[in-house]
Amino acid sequence: MATPASADADLVAAYGMEEGSGTTVHDLSGNGNDGTVANPQWVDGKYGKGLRIGELDQILTVPDAPSLRTSGGLTVEAWIKPDGYCPIFAAKGNSYWMGETWGVRTGGQDHDGESTGDLSGGWLHLALVYDGSTLRYVLDGLYRASEALPVTGAVDYDSGPLKIGQSCSDAIVDEVRVYRRGLTDEELQQDMLKAVVVDERPMAPAASADLSTGTIQLSWPAASDDHGISAYEIHQVAYPEDPVDALSLVATVTGLTWTPGCVYRNAIYQYRVVALDTLGQPSQPSEMVGGRVTKPDCPPTAPTVTVYPHDGWAQVRLSGAYDERGVTEVQLHRSATRAFTPSAATLVARVAGTTTELTDHVPARATYYYATLAVDTTGNVSTRSAVVSAFIEAPPNLQTTLVGAYGLNEGTGTALGDSSGRGHTGTATNPSWVSGKYGTALAFGYAATAIVPNLTSQGKVTLSAWVKPKTNARRLEALSRNGFFMYVADWPDDAPSAWVGNGHVVGLQVLPVDTWTHLAATYDGSQIRLYVNGQPVGYAGSTNGLYSDPDRLVIGQDYPYGSLNGMVIDEVRTYDAALTPEQIKSIMTAPIG
Repeated sequence: MATPASADADLVAAYGMEEGSGTTVHDLSGNGNDGTVANPQWVDGKYGKGLRIGELDQILTVPDAPSLRTSGGLTVEAWIKPDGYCPIFAAKGNSYWMGETWGVRTGGQDHDGESTGDLSGGWLHLALVYDGSTLRYVLDGLYRASEALPVTGAVDYDSGPLKIGQSCSDAIVDEVRVYRRGLTDEELQQDMLKAVVVDERPMAPAASADLSTGTIQLSWPAASDDHGISAYEIHQVAYPEDPVDALSLVATVTGLTWTPGCVYRNAIYQYRVVALDTLGQPSQPSEMVGGRVTKPDCPPTAPTVTVYPHDGWAQVRLSGAYDERGVTEVQLHRSATRAFTPSAATLVARVAGTTTELTDHVPARATYYYATLAVDTTGNVSTRSAVVSAFIEAPPNLQTTLVGAYGLNEGTGTALGDSSGRGHTGTATNPSWVSGKYGTALAFGYAATAIVPNLTSQGKVTLSAWVKPKTNARRLEALSRNGFFMYVADWPDDAPSAWVGNGHVVGLQVLPVDTWTHLAATYDGSQIRLYVNGQPVGYAGSTNGLYSDPDRLVIGQDYPYGSLNGMVIDEVRTYDAALTPEQIKSIMTAPIG
């Protein structure tokens, strides 16, 4: 703890120089006249710590304040240990000065005393005293008549700061006091014998180290001080006898815990904790604590991102995310500019750290830029991954690319109406009208099929329908168009499939019988994708392309004889585009009107 040693009401500034670190020197008079030093050098002083002064960046500067304008009387005193030339040790603007020369300005006139000569030779106590009638300069508490001037009037004050060490070549200063009255010789002698502060430092923190998580987690109970505790310093040491100084300081915190963060795995780290009071005075360091780090708390590495563009969306693959404790989350960020900083505005997806693939849908045709961030189990966030770009076409227009829509709500006859507005009507052979997903539907028994002619291939296609199989133990064709086939069940897996040319996609699971399932497949000219109930279940490449003949849509089996064992089909759509995954979900829940 640090407490003022004087409670004199006329004391307007007092500096004990006990901070020992930092650039602020605190005023302990209670008037708030704190000073600063640009490049302080803390050393042993007359009492406790002192401050080396002399260089331009080692001058203690106190801003002008009303309490420092002691016009009716004045005492400035300090202990100083000069080691060379010191013509002016302390000065308040042009109002007063003291050193080897000394004086005061009243009534617009400077009153200069005789030079004291060389002040070097050890610690000296200097005091400039003005009581309204006499200006005295007192060295080591001894007043001599030759060191006095008859001076009257109020001190002329300007707005200049109080500077300590203004033109000393090299000196140590301690215990500076400024009063608004002239002190007696007895009072000066009393000040000489006592420090500005009684230097009772904070107690050393009782630090401990927890190694149970694989890193070092330091903790300590709160220290106490009558002026309060401002912070705690963490010092890294190798041995108990190592010095605790600016070179060993690794962190300054205000809380009661600290971890070293990212350090070398399997290395041993030792630390000591120092409490700082609000005057900047340090406690004695704690005992040395620490140990071996087996899981350093390093930030994760962000996964590399690879983007495969499609119409209206992108297939994004992630790889390489790592953290010694595990990656809990990966963030995918997208921007319209290459040089971007990840933010809430660029975030498009948050996925589990184990995710290797996801989709991103874009609103318009443009070049997009992607990057990732990773988050580990302790909340550490990686730096941004490398940015990659991809040109992505606009998403298909659901109205203009729809070329056939069949709600199959006729309920009788053989004609199949087209709700797309294109007039592509179809014909059913041996139809069986039954209850459908919405309204009525077609059930396909022996020699039953439905064909929509004159649907010429445009190179890309989407097929979709609601299906309800009665069995999945045989090959069951649902839709085909221009050589692009979608099956409810396919050999030998009995699972749904889609294929064109040399590309073939098989679903992950067999579809349930007597249950409505939405099935969709897309082909974009190079890749086939299969969807079950709006969810993608697989994709494969194909380079053969669609047929130009026959140019038709087949609902059910693509041959005149055979049976789908009563499988029911409803809500058939086909597009001259490969719809996005989002669009597949949207049409699944929208009945054909």
